[in-house]
Amino acid sequence: MVDASGTRGVTAPRSVEVAGRIVLLVDEPNDLNGSVENAVIVCAAPATLRTARALLRGTPWLIVLHDAGVGKDGAGIAGLERLADVGQAAVAVGHHSARIGDPDDVLANGEVVHPNGPAAALGVRPGPLREQLARLGDASDVVSTGPERVA
Repeated sequence: MVDASGTRGVTAPRSVEVAGRIVLLVDEPNDLNGSVENAVIVCAAPATLRTARALLRGTPWLIVLHDAGVGKDGAGIAGLERLADVGQAAVAVGHHSARIGDPDDVLANGEVVHPNGPAAALGVRPGPLREQLARLGDASDVVSTGPERVA
């Protein structure tokens, strides 16, 4: 988000609808409040283990994070596998496609580069995030499930 002075600012958590599905837009996982059930969470934080632990609540349909350039030893996307371990569908958009920390840019311009196993099972593939959401539409009969979530 760009404020009146032309500089990036922190955005307030909010929701929008994309292809019949509620999309929660947050800068950081700790910004989430309220129900996340069957929603898409677009969190512009890196897909690290720390971020994944903070997102282990409820049963969102899909979690979208940022790959932060992947980083040393894959640290920027390590959280995707942690989320997969509990059956949670999650993806990371590529650093080349969207600004880190800007959920609006992730939703508008993000390119899915790293889908985890549960996300692939939903039909999420590499490509533009918005197109993926439109293609998959309101698949309300598909909900991520997994063992009880413990951070």
